[in-house]
Amino acid sequence: MARLGRMKDALEPLQRSIALNPELSEAHQNLGGVLAELGRYADAVAVFERALKLEPAFAEAWNGLGAALCRLKQYDAAEKCY
Repeated sequence: MARLGRMKDALEPLQRSIALNPELSEAHQNLGGVLAELGRYADAVAVFERALKLEPAFAEAWNGLGAALCRLKQYDAAEKCY
C-alpha cells in the first residue's frame, strides 16, 4: 500500500504485523517510513529506534532515523545516524 502512495492505508496492516510479531524489525522500519512520509516525524523516530533495538546494524532504520531527526531539526542526533 505504501508503494502505491496510500500511506494512511498502510498504517493499520503494519501495526497489526507488529502486534503479531513485535520482534520483527522490518515491520518497525516500514512503519517508521510510513509515519515519516505522513509527516509524523516524532512518531517515526520512536519506531525507528525500536527497530534498531531489535537489529542494531539495520542500515535502513539508521537512515530513516537520521532523516526523521533532520526533519525535526535535531541535526546533531541525526549526524550520528550516518
